[in-house]
Amino acid sequence: SQTLDNLDGEWRLQLMADRKGDGVTFFNTTDCWQALDVSDMAFRSETPGFRFSSQTGDLGFNKKERILSREDVSSSGGGLFSYILGGGKMGTAGEMMNVPQQILSVDSTLLVTRAVVKAPAVDNVKDYFSVWRRVERGTHAAKK
Repeated sequence: SQTLDNLDGEWRLQLMADRKGDGVTFFNTTDCWQALDVSDMAFRSETPGFRFSSQTGDLGFNKKERILSREDVSSSGGGLFSYILGGGKMGTAGEMMNVPQQILSVDSTLLVTRAVVKAPAVDNVKDYFSVWRRVERGTHAAKK
C-alpha cells in the first residue's frame, strides 16, 4: 500500500504531544530514531540518554486500521537499574515506540502517529501523538 511504502526509511522523533495539546515535548537536542524497512518488514530503533535502549525486530501492519506494530523485539541497553532511575521525556519516548502506532499521516517528509493502547496503560503513554521527520537513510542507523 502507499502508506506502507511511504513509511520505508529512517525517522527522527521531533515532538510528542498529549491528546489536548497541553503537554508538548520537543526532541530538538536528542536523537530518538527508528529505521523502518518495509521490504523485509523489520525495524531498528534507539532511544539515547541515561536509559539508552536499542531495539530490533519485525513489523506488523494492519492496512485497514493503518496500525504499525513491533513484533519479536530484541532489546539491548537499559536494564532495571536504568529503568528505575531513568524516565522523563526519553523514558516516555521509549515507551511510546513500544506500543502499536496508528499512522495518521505520512509523506516524504513527516510521519504523524497516535499511540494505540487498548488496555489500561501508564498515563504518559496513553493518548500521545508523535511527529517524526524523515532523515537521509543511514543518518543514525549507519553509526552503529
